[in-house]
Amino acid sequence: MPQRSKQVRTIQDLTNKQKKFIDILVEKWGVITKTDALIEAGYKTKNKESAMVLASKLTNQNANPHVCRYLEHKLGKEQEKYEKDKLRRYKTFERLRDGA
Repeated sequence: MPQRSKQVRTIQDLTNKQKKFIDILVEKWGVITKTDALIEAGYKTKNKESAMVLASKLTNQNANPHVCRYLEHKLGKEQEKYEKDKLRRYKTFERLRDGA
């Protein structure tokens, strides 16, 4: 089956490794680098530099817009989850502060 053009691809066209890469990246956001997330997702690369290049290409809007849309979608869901819970977290911090 021929590969669809990059502009027409949707989130459904993601491979399992691409999904796993984004899931790991979002789950460990700020703790892990794109390169480490790529290696953890199971991509085989010759060295760290080639992994860095591949991770950069995967998160490049012009090269892989469907991967970037999935990343934005996952980050949006994660951010929404924490936005809803702000008051509860502040109250928890207040209780911890008062107890200290």
